[in-house]
Amino acid sequence: MLTSMRKGAANWLAKGLMAILVVAFALWGVDQWLRGGTQPWVVKIAGEQITSDQIRRTARTLNADPLTALRRMVLERISDEEVKRLGLSVTKEFIVDALSKSPRYRGPDGRFDPSLVRRDAASINLSESGFIERTRAQALRAHLEATLTAEGSDLVVLAEILNRYLEERRTISYFVVPEKAAEKVAEPDEAKLEAFYDANAKRFQTQETRKFAYIAVLLDTFKKPQDVKDEEVQTEFDSHKESYVTPEKRKLQRIVLKDKAAADKAVEALKAGKDFVALGKELGMSETDIDLGEVTKASMLDKKLAEVAFALAKDTPSEPVQTDFALMIVRASEIKAGSTKSLADVRKDIVEKIATQKALEEMQPLYDKIDSLRGKGRNLPEIAEQTGAKVVQVASVDKAGNGSDGKPSVPLAESAPVVAKVFATDIGEEAAPVELKNGGYVWIDVQGVEKAKTKPLADIKDEVKAAYLAEETKKALRVHAQKLIERLAKGETLAALAKEVDAKVETTTPVKRFDKAEGITADAQRLAFFLRQGTHGQADTLDGKGRLVLQVKDITPAFEMKKEDRERSAKAFGREFGQELFGAYVAGIEKEVGIQVNQAELLKLRQDQ
Repeated sequence: MLTSMRKGAANWLAKGLMAILVVAFALWGVDQWLRGGTQPWVVKIAGEQITSDQIRRTARTLNADPLTALRRMVLERISDEEVKRLGLSVTKEFIVDALSKSPRYRGPDGRFDPSLVRRDAASINLSESGFIERTRAQALRAHLEATLTAEGSDLVVLAEILNRYLEERRTISYFVVPEKAAEKVAEPDEAKLEAFYDANAKRFQTQETRKFAYIAVLLDTFKKPQDVKDEEVQTEFDSHKESYVTPEKRKLQRIVLKDKAAADKAVEALKAGKDFVALGKELGMSETDIDLGEVTKASMLDKKLAEVAFALAKDTPSEPVQTDFALMIVRASEIKAGSTKSLADVRKDIVEKIATQKALEEMQPLYDKIDSLRGKGRNLPEIAEQTGAKVVQVASVDKAGNGSDGKPSVPLAESAPVVAKVFATDIGEEAAPVELKNGGYVWIDVQGVEKAKTKPLADIKDEVKAAYLAEETKKALRVHAQKLIERLAKGETLAALAKEVDAKVETTTPVKRFDKAEGITADAQRLAFFLRQGTHGQADTLDGKGRLVLQVKDITPAFEMKKEDRERSAKAFGREFGQELFGAYVAGIEKEVGIQVNQAELLKLRQDQ
């Protein structure tokens, strides 16, 4: 892979760097967080810290929540480390040359204007040289991802195949063969019962259970919302007023024009009633080129275009506007009004946030002390004695979280992850604390394991007999259903055979492969998509008590894709495939890079969601 990445670098950078520079400025422009901070760190990657203050600044830049911003920042840093490891590079001279050729940095005379580069650099508080270094890093990150992204004509073919696979519709007719239609199963003798018991021993086992103890430090036990003062609420509201504002959003479309003459013709055509999208296509643009997506005014890089676009009435084309990129006409096809929440609207949330922050601060020393003692090899009773924490004993729990009486035996609101940790830990093994989604930590000690064992036949003879009869009845029902299918193949009708078993024929509406067909199971629907039109099959009924005999009544082929739809689907599939491949690639190198997470600070960050 390293060889191919280096080999492809020159061509890729030469052909596509300008597109990446524009996209990078809009989407990857989050490395302001590298400028340091004094707050406690949330994540460390390769020894470098990401603080909560840096995360919140990035979230504001991206117009995203803090956790989304953190994920982006972590991905950037991991990508940077991998770029170093692979030895990928691009010279400063190449970046400068690329910037000089970018339409973004051309003045009204069409020539490169360095002041426009300085403008972008100043907008994110960087020097000109700092901006160039930042652009170089972004280009290499984007190259790392682009190297793993699928592209090419093969994806167009794949898009067509997927379209046929996903869009084909089938109509399914069926009737239910009830249990009573099957041949009656004879009572089993002792030999048959014992043979069935031996062959299905695992069905008649007890569940494995475990005995364990735990210490829980729970956020809710420290949280006191009733103690939050009105002035604290007001201060929090005043300092985060911008977070309570939802900006207006608009879905924008644009038509790019080569000159004023083309603009004048476009304006006349639109005034005469020409469809906006149709006009864009006539001028050589695809729907993807026309669609700018849903944006806020603040997120638009070209402020002149933003002013024009957000002053328009819905579906009203603008006059031609000269942007940093090109001459264009823009319109808003959809408008979502903004809103501002009052203190009364968010008071409850603010109280919860302040109470949670105070609880975290109060909880942290106890967490640190327990974790420190645990690291020194202390057992839970010793830790409880030195910290005042309470040790809780659980005499028996199975994997479902139930005790010997079949009822939940772990007295925690969020017990599932604790039980999972218990069953993943051996006796005497020191396990890492379980972090609870609701806030808090649980330390466990596994004290005993009762392995699953087969119940004696003498104790469960009635249970085994019932299981035998049920299974043999199902076999007899399948045999009977198959005989009916054989008769159908010889020309008898579905309606006649349904009447024979006192049933009636039902027919689904036309369904796609992954739609939910009414009245039949997912397995029956999958079977119907394997059968030819007019042929038959059988499957379980929804309640599992009967057998379904079905026929593929009709097949409606998928619609024929237009050329532009094929190309758009191919691009989308390439992006999805590439992102998934890149995600798997990043996951594979995370361990090598070395990531540390400050759980307490991360929990605080979650409160900002």
